[in-house]
Amino acid sequence: NYATLSSRVISHMMISSFSKLTEENSLASNVVDHALTMIHTLFTQWLPFVLKNSTNDESTTIGIVEIGQRIKDLLHVHCELIVELQSSSPILFVRYLDPFLRVFYSNLIESIGNSDVAISNTEMGQSKCIVISSLTFLANVAETKQYMDVCTERNAATIVWKNMFTPATILSLSRYLLLLISAHISPNNTDNAYDQREDEAVWQDDPEGFYQWEIQRSTDEHIGSAAQNLFLALVEASFECEDGSHSEDGFQGGKEVILPWLMRLLTNVPSQRLAVELEAGIANANVQLLVSAMPLGTRNSQVQQDTIKNDLILQWDAVYTAAGLASNYLKSFPGYDFNEWFESLVGPLLTLLIQSGNSMNHMLPILRRRIIWLISCNAQQVPVSSSHNPLELISTSLSHNDICLRLTAVEAMETLLPYCEDSPQLLHSITHSSIAALYQLTNDCVEVDSRSSCLGLLSTLISFVGVLGGSLSNDVLNTIVTPLPSIWENSIEQNLLLKRNVLNIISSVATLVGPDQASLLYPIALPMLNESFGKEENVFLVEEALRMWLVFLRLSNGYNGSLGALFTRAATLSKDLEHVIILMRITEYYIMHGGASFLNDHAQTIQEVLCNLVGEVRPRGLAYVALVIEALLRSYPTEGGSLLFQCGLVKRFLEACAANYWEKDDCEPDRVIVLYLTALARILLSNLRMLSNILPVVSSSGEVFGEEQLVSMYISKFQVAGNGAHGLLFQKLWAILLSSFVPPCEVSPVINNYALSRSKEIFSGIFSYILRNVNADGSNLLSYDVGYDGEEEDIIDTGADRYELLLQETSKKDAMATLCFKDFLSSKLCNLPNVLGHDAYQQFLQMIGNDTMAELERLMGSN
Repeated sequence: NYATLSSRVISHMMISSFSKLTEENSLASNVVDHALTMIHTLFTQWLPFVLKNSTNDESTTIGIVEIGQRIKDLLHVHCELIVELQSSSPILFVRYLDPFLRVFYSNLIESIGNSDVAISNTEMGQSKCIVISSLTFLANVAETKQYMDVCTERNAATIVWKNMFTPATILSLSRYLLLLISAHISPNNTDNAYDQREDEAVWQDDPEGFYQWEIQRSTDEHIGSAAQNLFLALVEASFECEDGSHSEDGFQGGKEVILPWLMRLLTNVPSQRLAVELEAGIANANVQLLVSAMPLGTRNSQVQQDTIKNDLILQWDAVYTAAGLASNYLKSFPGYDFNEWFESLVGPLLTLLIQSGNSMNHMLPILRRRIIWLISCNAQQVPVSSSHNPLELISTSLSHNDICLRLTAVEAMETLLPYCEDSPQLLHSITHSSIAALYQLTNDCVEVDSRSSCLGLLSTLISFVGVLGGSLSNDVLNTIVTPLPSIWENSIEQNLLLKRNVLNIISSVATLVGPDQASLLYPIALPMLNESFGKEENVFLVEEALRMWLVFLRLSNGYNGSLGALFTRAATLSKDLEHVIILMRITEYYIMHGGASFLNDHAQTIQEVLCNLVGEVRPRGLAYVALVIEALLRSYPTEGGSLLFQCGLVKRFLEACAANYWEKDDCEPDRVIVLYLTALARILLSNLRMLSNILPVVSSSGEVFGEEQLVSMYISKFQVAGNGAHGLLFQKLWAILLSSFVPPCEVSPVINNYALSRSKEIFSGIFSYILRNVNADGSNLLSYDVGYDGEEEDIIDTGADRYELLLQETSKKDAMATLCFKDFLSSKLCNLPNVLGHDAYQQFLQMIGNDTMAELERLMGSN
């Protein structure tokens, strides 16, 4: 115990400071060398002992077991140390690489290479952690990129890929790994079963638990998973010099050895067919035939009739597992064509297994399940329109009596559905039966992850039917919708997460049926949405509920009071800044869609939402808030301006502009200020007299931001306002406001005089630009929008076309956007001589220059 504890302390010190401890010519470096040499000696002397005495045989004396356990604990600590040092510091570890690579490899082969030694988790007993460490170390070495460059790291590459992982070694090791995989995927409660721990279920006793355990098991805890990891690392390993050339002997990586060998195994059609027929219960064979059919050979010198059949099935399960793991590399390997393989063998074998039904021999559907998984690994190459229709074969398995198989079919269908775009009729043919089978499987499962995956596939299936232009009968739709309220009500405690699936299914159905029938779902959908936002226990549902809310909103044919009533939840939702983006999309749509009725009902809620966000969100978030402000002021500039003024938001806009003008350290960036100035422009254009109520803004230090400063900002930020597709619209709004400040302007003589003093910049730089670039009717102006960013906003395609149409309709009614600026400015200039008087007007002309005036007259088409 003392040795183990001391070793843990030393391991921690070495891992945390390995780079510093191994500096050249240092005393610490010598200490590290000595320590690792001692560990290597320990491995050499004691690993064979632990491996040879790892059995759980009751005849083993108590003393040997106790000693073995203590040694195992000590060795485990040091194994973890070596694995971590190599993984975290691969280059520094090169000086120790060769001896540890050899000791881990030799002891691994010793533990699994003797055909008379069983290789299951239980039979390995104490040596399990050591075998896992050996597999992990070898996998880490094989996938270390630095060891693959034979030019810059020639020493490491030589150690790994010339001295250790030779083609012969890789081939031999691959066979051992598949034997390990076959031993550690055993579903039977026999001597071949995996570690019998409480968190591990045996397939026969708990098929659902076995499925969940298998997909969640870790390479750090399970030998079969660690073996798969090493196998894949060997397949993926490839190396070359920095100049692109390969090693001197032309060897490029593990796949050159493994893939041809794997291909030879897969061409053994009689053996595969025999294994399938054994599982199907329609064949029998003597021991000699079974031994000769073993693709990996027999593991034990004494073969028994009652185990050899199962071994053949398990070996092909392991081979198919290897083919699935290596599928990305096999698809480009000469001679491998999964499409052809499926047509000629895989499809017929799966059909045979399905037709047999396993009803007579009570064998587990091991190969049926693995073939379905293998098909999903090759989804891109699966011939969906094959006569053996893989989608139909897999969907048939949804109704099997084995839950593990059914859940595997769920996983496979989820993978295959995106590749059915060219065969919508095949998808439609299995939809009805799949829906019923998925609901039945949901009821049959206990684990929330299992039930969620079933409902998730149901939602995906409905979505793809809609995407591919299909439809479902009312009977099928009723079959889908009817169970949902019950599932929702019963989703409590550990099943609470299923509510998320229910929301997704309802959204999918609404999208499928479209605007004409989506409202029929209101009695079910709206109470669920209200509950999602109203109960603290449902906080995890908010994002899905918001998405569903937006779907129903976009699919509504008119403003609906019951749908509108849901907006009262927005005030509370806006306090959580995590959901700003989609909440702003919803609010914008409500304003455009609901119009005056919506504003009359929910003006206060809109104020609360905006007050919770303006000044609180980051610039990117404010861009989405501006969608709501723009929608409000575009259609209702007077009422919207009053609404924003009453709740203090106009003051916030001006305070932010003032801070930017004064160049305060914490001021908002220009892109935010442009949005505020645009909102202020719309408000002032509808009610210019508001200026006297909102200015000046005075800082705590006495700085004043008044009318002159506001006009100055519109001039100085004009170019910035032009950024983005909507930039020309913003610039036109600013130009109209600036022209409003030119006399006659009865609101403020200060603004009149200041605008005239800056007339050179305003007329030559701004008005001329608008006249040159904006169509008279504003037809080339684009409405304000925020570009999608996949990292921050999920694109909701449902109703996107309806949104665009609604945006176009409201934009056509935008009085400022459609205003003819040429006529507006011409009227101003015509009245200017009379307003200013002769002398002041001549001074004005002298200020802007004859060239500018001539250019303006030319652009306006007047003399």
